[in-house]
Amino acid sequence: MFERVDTFVLTVIHLDRAVKWYEEVIGFKLVFSGNAYRILNTGEGAISLMTSWDCSFTFQ
Repeated sequence: MFERVDTFVLTVIHLDRAVKWYEEVIGFKLVFSGNAYRILNTGEGAISLMTSWDCSFTFQ
């Protein structure tokens, strides 16, 4: 069983609108901005948002 989730990735259509929503409504903080993805700090983990056209991105 999991103790916690550290990081997860969501695919979104409007990247900047999604970042704005997560910052204003949920209170997450933008910590990295890449070409087609953003990473927001959730407190104890992170959420990565990426555009649907960049689904080829993989984590190492």
